[in-house]
Amino acid sequence: EDSTRVAGLETGELDVGVLIPPEQVDRLKARGLQLGAVDLAQGMVVNLRSNVPGPLQHRKVRQALNYAVDKEAILRSILRGYGRLLQGQVVGPDAFGHNPHLAPYAYDVARAKRLLAEAGYGGGFEVTFHGTIGRYTKDKEIEELIIGQLAEVGVRARLEIVEGGVYIQRHIARQLGPLWIWAWQYFPAMDADLPLNFFTCAGVGNFFCSRDFDDLFAQTRREMDPGRRRALLQRLALLVREEAPVIFLVQTPGIYAAQPRVKGFTWRPDYLMDLHRVELQRR
Repeated sequence: EDSTRVAGLETGELDVGVLIPPEQVDRLKARGLQLGAVDLAQGMVVNLRSNVPGPLQHRKVRQALNYAVDKEAILRSILRGYGRLLQGQVVGPDAFGHNPHLAPYAYDVARAKRLLAEAGYGGGFEVTFHGTIGRYTKDKEIEELIIGQLAEVGVRARLEIVEGGVYIQRHIARQLGPLWIWAWQYFPAMDADLPLNFFTCAGVGNFFCSRDFDDLFAQTRREMDPGRRRALLQRLALLVREEAPVIFLVQTPGIYAAQPRVKGFTWRPDYLMDLHRVELQRR
């Protein structure tokens, strides 16, 4: 747990701790610990189950939910500047297949309301939002902010917290949602193929289905030329942005702390820790 890791660092019981809450950074620095941060290779989103009857079947509704959420506020107020915005795609710029020409959905309440009205949901709707506590950095706070902002456009989301182990089981069994928080990982290969694989009609969790997506994704797996494959993955990223099967949020932060006696420790975006050059000085 967050509090246990922070306490272990403060007492000296732990040499290194990872996934440090952003609000604990200044406190640990004041106690003489070394602090570092990376943008982890996982894109935090809210998955939208769009392949079942209901409002989320409509692309304009899914786009409206993206405009309704202030991603900058998540980054600034909750994550305290750590991490970075997803550019309307599920991977960051450190992934093969990232499309540099895409931009995040702007925070635009008026546009969100207009799109909902055009889709026939001007009065909003009710929906279940499954969330977690402690699975991702500041997940509960992010979930609560999203629910508050969705309410401003008439979407009344009921938050239900699910224990971590059960969460995975229910995701695989297609029992989460229609909205649920998730972080799509793309390590260790640092390639967009891994998360995009789950967006196919036959993907685990099965929450989105587009024949155009499936056809293009199949092309990426047949293409052996790196340049052409990158271009295909970038076309897929554009398709996903327009179809909006998720609410794009942030590339999650990986804040870590180490005792002064630890020399040379770093944490990589792919979650790996190279300990070959790490030294632990005698106390």
